[in-house]
Amino acid sequence: MLACGFLVRGEGDFAFGELLDSIAADGQGMDDILGLSYKDGGVFRHNAARPLEDLTRISIPLATNAWSTVSHVLPQGRRH
Repeated sequence: MLACGFLVRGEGDFAFGELLDSIAADGQGMDDILGLSYKDGGVFRHNAARPLEDLTRISIPLATNAWSTVSHVLPQGRRH
């Protein structure tokens, strides 16, 4: 049987990072992570839902930077 200790509900872009920080801090602040459900001492806890995120806050690499990185590893003389 598969065991699961944590579940991030909804968008997890920020909640997952907050969960990792909380785990690293021995569980401190876990009850403040919006959108997180977890098992605590045999009891399931469900934190408040996280509102939809502002997508401008999420860091997405620019396509030009990604292509620049890829083009350095392509064989010379290849048309793209």
